[in-house]
Amino acid sequence: MKPPKKLDRRDVDIDVIFTQPQFLSVNLVHQAESSKGVRDSFVLDIAVNMRVNDLPHTTIAFLAQLERTNSLIMYADHHRSDTWHNKKFLYYDKRYLNEFPKFNVKDKKEAPACPCLITSEIMDSLSFNRQCYRQYEHGDFDGIMTGVKVAFGGHDPYVGATLDATIADTCNTRKYGRMTEAGMRFDRALKSSKFQDNSLRYAMFNELVYGDEQATNIIDQGVVDYLPVEHYTQYLASRYHKHGRVAYLDATNIDRRFDRRLLLLLGQEIRDVAVIKLTNQNVAQYTVAAPEGEWDLSRVFNATGGAYNIITLSGTEWSLDNIIQAVNNE
Repeated sequence: MKPPKKLDRRDVDIDVIFTQPQFLSVNLVHQAESSKGVRDSFVLDIAVNMRVNDLPHTTIAFLAQLERTNSLIMYADHHRSDTWHNKKFLYYDKRYLNEFPKFNVKDKKEAPACPCLITSEIMDSLSFNRQCYRQYEHGDFDGIMTGVKVAFGGHDPYVGATLDATIADTCNTRKYGRMTEAGMRFDRALKSSKFQDNSLRYAMFNELVYGDEQATNIIDQGVVDYLPVEHYTQYLASRYHKHGRVAYLDATNIDRRFDRRLLLLLGQEIRDVAVIKLTNQNVAQYTVAAPEGEWDLSRVFNATGGAYNIITLSGTEWSLDNIIQAVNNE
């Protein structure tokens, strides 16, 4: 399918606000509305905040404030969890099940990346001011791409965009393959340390949605900054040691910047599970990673916290031999 035509800023005004679960608040809504007025709003790829005493009250207050002004058009997220069955959240939990597509919430098995939730059929069914609206969205690859798909009425900005977001969010190239060239360019730019604010995030959105030339220059600068890091990380991957189903690398003495996530991904291409040894305040730590959807590392290591496919183990509790044995026994 032919990619959609770029939007014209003179015709469409999208107020994009990058944020994270712990920063959702009534005050965030007030700030946005004080700056650019009350607008129809989308909340995209921002999970329920479970960090404050295990209570999602900040998320509830944020959504409730949007509903007071009748501005919440859609809350789309792919992090639905059993932890939501908290008495403080049951009201919204029931609405997530019954008020689709306003509450378009799935788990990661149903939607491995958030753009999977945004389709042309759903967007066509929504009633909102398409010339002037707001997006609160997560500032990672799949969060930005979700906002871009909303802007284009549920269509990918280029062929393979949703799949690229899925690969970026799951790090599972075995299942989904490698990113397109366009996807790798944006992924590299977002990993750059050249810009410490949201410049790269806005640049990705603005290039994809508006074809903004200044945004293209910022993305290109980010890519140039990141490429030496990528090349060094690829070199480090050649130093992995193989132990059955485990690819292991001791990175404790590495004093150059490298991409830990990419290094773990490259390790999973060598063996089923990648293990990197690092130090934190002179204490050894092992980061263990496996393809998303294929492993439950919290079960393998009888641990709490972290994602199913990536976990950090303390060297005071786990030795390398014990980690290798636990993986190889699976």
